Amino acid sequence: MSRLFLSYLFLFTWVAGAVPAEELHQSVSEPIDGKHYSTPITEAMVKKTPAWKADAENPPVSARKAMALAEKYVDQKFKLDKANAEKWERGFESISLVEHGDHWFWHVHYEWYPTQEEPGENVPYAYVVVLMDGTVVPLEVEKPQPTKGPPAAPVQQAAKPAGAVKK
Repeated sequence: MSRLFLSYLFLFTWVAGAVPAEELHQSVSEPIDGKHYSTPITEAMVKKTPAWKADAENPPVSARKAMALAEKYVDQKFKLDKANAEKWERGFESISLVEHGDHWFWHVHYEWYPTQEEPGENVPYAYVVVLMDGTVVPLEVEKPQPTKGPPAAPVQQAAKPAGAVKK
């Protein structure tokens, strides 16, 4: 077997293991409040929603409706105090459809930008999932994962070479 094939096999196994089998999709968000969130989407959740049949021109929930539902959720979930409201501005980034057979859901992306300076590398963001029955899937605060194994040993300072002069 080629190294490339083994690399792909490892990557697929690692990614597949990252999301439990009953979950179809998981979004991760790091919004303005500094917490880390995930939004797990299960097959049962999606199957309860109306299907978007192949002969239907539009999905059961329109893009505009999904955007309005997501915006209302984000407004309620991430209220900024006056000081932060002057420093940050939320922007709609995109909306996309995610398919699961004839069942679909919307994935709505927001980012927050500083109003008084250039954005850094890590801009706060949130992904909101809207199901085809109009349900907004709540973001769940991620709990820190416990570390496995014994605590790391303290790092020892390297000895100074002989003849080193102290400044």
